[in-house]
Amino acid sequence: MSPKLVSEWFRGLLLPGLGVVIAGGGVLAWAGGWGVSWPVWAVVLGLGGATGGLLVLAARRQRRIAELEERVRELGALSTRREVALAGAGIGIWEYDSGRNSLAGDRRMQEIFGFGPEEARQDSEAWRARLHPDDAAGVVSRLCKAVEAGQYRDGFRIVLPGGEIRHVRLSGSRHVEADGSTRIVGICREVTEEVAQEQMLRAKLGEAEAAQVAEARRLAMMGLETRVTARGITEMLDLLRAGMPDPEQRRQVEIARAWTEALREISKAVVARDGEAERLPPVQVPVHVGRLVEEVAARYRPVGEAMAAPVVVEIAPRVPDRVIADPVQLRQIVVTLLGRALGHTGLKRIEIGIGYVPRTAELSITVQAFGSGIEADAAADGGKARLERLAAQMGGTVAVE
Repeated sequence: MSPKLVSEWFRGLLLPGLGVVIAGGGVLAWAGGWGVSWPVWAVVLGLGGATGGLLVLAARRQRRIAELEERVRELGALSTRREVALAGAGIGIWEYDSGRNSLAGDRRMQEIFGFGPEEARQDSEAWRARLHPDDAAGVVSRLCKAVEAGQYRDGFRIVLPGGEIRHVRLSGSRHVEADGSTRIVGICREVTEEVAQEQMLRAKLGEAEAAQVAEARRLAMMGLETRVTARGITEMLDLLRAGMPDPEQRRQVEIARAWTEALREISKAVVARDGEAERLPPVQVPVHVGRLVEEVAARYRPVGEAMAAPVVVEIAPRVPDRVIADPVQLRQIVVTLLGRALGHTGLKRIEIGIGYVPRTAELSITVQAFGSGIEADAAADGGKARLERLAAQMGGTVAVE
């Protein structure tokens, strides 16, 4: 081979090697000219290629490290924002390991449950000891069920060492780890103030509803007494009209009767419909029966005196001062029976008796009308069913004889 050809061949051999070496960040120098043997050049070229490859890998590794560091910074920023948001909302994070029966919580969770930084906080018994005695069994049961169901939502009370009671609400979801272990991860929030406000609102609502019911019962009682009074007036006017031969006098009686009927209709409109009190929720409270009956008798006693028929109340010696009953319904029964008794002609006397049988703890109220020509009131049978319904709501019965 001629020197020129050898030179060209060496140049073709060296340039790729130099290119790799230069690309790798270095320059290959050699001595001896073209007389260097072939194995030496092969070694030099091989080392140059290896060095370039290592430098490329190092650059890639640096870029990868930079990317990972950027991701770490991003995660750190997200974690910081999350912690700020959770702290602002007062939310704690907890984790329950069903396999180890251990529960762990972050700093806010520990603060809610009243744990200090020096206390062991992954012991499930330590957390369980904070549960309110009335809530503990239910909380543990629902948490165990959540491991199978996958979702957990609960609200309960906890008791701090100083005796303070807090209300908390927890929610979480099941998470299965790569090793097959099951955990529930969730959040915790103290809601003591919210529960107090809810209880206050419920109490206010209950008071408003109670006041509404009381007003409805009062109106129902007023409506009943107004109707009883109007019916008594109507019956008296009918008797008066029957004995009047003068047409003008009868016309005046008819006018008075029309006004009385209008009053009865107004009383019905006040309570929306006849018998509205029967639909009101029954109330079971201590009632002084003797006092209630005396009040009803006092209201209608002037009517009896005008008819020369005194209204007398007789109370047996063993009648207890108070019994459990619905005062409005009991008053309705007495008013209705007394109104029926006052509607009889030839009336001489009305007796309202209150009796009591200690052996059976039965209380009885009787209204008796005495006089000449008194017969069973057919209209009373029509109102008997209504009286029976009122008495049945208090566990009693009504008999009309």
